[in-house]
Amino acid sequence: MILDIYMLRLLFAPFGASLLIAVSVLLIGRTLKILASFSDGDLSLGLLSQLLVAILPYFLVLTVPIAFLFSLQSVMIRLHQESEIDALRAAGVSYLRIFRGFFSVAFVLLLLLIYTSLVWMPSGIQQFRTLFYGSDHLASVGFTAQRFSHDIDDVTLYVDGQDESGLYYGLVMEDKRSSTPVMYVAETARIDRVANGVQLILSHGVRQEGDMSNLRMLAFDRYSVLIPFTQLSSDRPMPWSSQLLEMSVSQLWQVLADKGEPGAAAEINRRLIMPTTIIVLLLFALPLSVAPKRSGKVGLYLFGIALILVVYNVQIILHQKVSAGEFAWWSMWLGQLTWGGLGGFLFYRTSQDRLPLFLTQSGEYFYLTHQRVMHWLSHRRGNA
Repeated sequence: MILDIYMLRLLFAPFGASLLIAVSVLLIGRTLKILASFSDGDLSLGLLSQLLVAILPYFLVLTVPIAFLFSLQSVMIRLHQESEIDALRAAGVSYLRIFRGFFSVAFVLLLLLIYTSLVWMPSGIQQFRTLFYGSDHLASVGFTAQRFSHDIDDVTLYVDGQDESGLYYGLVMEDKRSSTPVMYVAETARIDRVANGVQLILSHGVRQEGDMSNLRMLAFDRYSVLIPFTQLSSDRPMPWSSQLLEMSVSQLWQVLADKGEPGAAAEINRRLIMPTTIIVLLLFALPLSVAPKRSGKVGLYLFGIALILVVYNVQIILHQKVSAGEFAWWSMWLGQLTWGGLGGFLFYRTSQDRLPLFLTQSGEYFYLTHQRVMHWLSHRRGNA
C-alpha cells in the first residue's frame, strides 16, 4: 500500500501538467478558429467561454490518455534513471506490482472517459454547434419592414419600419415559446447581442398574456425579451456526419435499427473505443520507459509521441472506413485489440527483463546522435 501511494504521488503532478498543456494547446487552436470565424470581431468573452466549455469534453477524451502515457513515462524514467527501479527489483518487487496503482487509476479514468464519451461529449458538441452557428446566424437576424418575420422559432414579428440608426418602430410580436401565448406591442425596439443569444429591447408598449377568459395586460416604458441561441432558426445545412456526432447513444441505436446506417455503427463504437486507448497506452508505458541509463529521455518521449500518432491515426482511418461501409464495425475493435495485444506483449517482455532489442538500440542511437550534435555545436562555437 505504501508503494502504491508513493507511485501515485509521483504520478499526479506530471499527469496534471501534461493534461493542462495538451488541453491548452487544443483550446488555443480552437480559439483561433473561432476568432477567425467572427471576422467582424463581434465576439463576447462570455460567448467564447461557453464555446470552449462546450467543446472541452471532446478534448478531454482525446488528451487524458495522452497525458496519462507521458506522466507514466515521466515517473518510470525518473525511477529508472535514479536506480529506484533497480532497488525495487532487487527486493523482489515485480513491474506488475509497481504498476498496480497505475492500473487502478487507469480503470477509474476509463469509467470517467466512457461517461464523458457517451453522455457529456455529444451534448457538448451539440451545444457548441448551437452557440456557434446560432451566433453566426445572429448577424443576419433582422426584420423587413411591413413583412412578418420567422427568423426566431415560435416567435412572429412585424415592424412598420426602421430608421437610419437601426431602431425599429411600430413593432408587434407574438411569442408562442411557452404554453401561454404572449403578445407585445411597442412603439420602438432594438436588437442587442448578449452572451446567450438575442435581446430585444422594447420601449413604450403593452404586454398581453393569456386568452379572452384570462387576459392579463402590462403597460411598460422599457421591456427586454431574451431569445437564446438555441431558438434562432438556421438555414445552414448540417452534414450527416455532424448530426451523428450530436446524437445520444439511444438515438444512434435507433438510426442503426431503422436505416442500418454504417455511420451510426461507427460512431457508437468510436465512443467506446476512444476511452479504452488509456489502457492501450498504459501497456506501452513500461517498454517505452525502460532503456539504458545513459540513453536519456528524449528518445523515449519521441517513441511515445510516435505511438500516439500511429494509434490515433489508425483509429481515424478505421472509423472512416466503417462509416463508408467498406469495413465491418468489428474492424475498429480488431485494430484496438491488436494495439492492446502488442502493448501487453511488450509489457510482459519488459517485466521479464527482456526488453526488445530495437528499443534498446534505438535509445542508444538517440544518445549517440545527441552527443554528436552537442560536440558539433561546441566545436563551431570554439571556432567562432
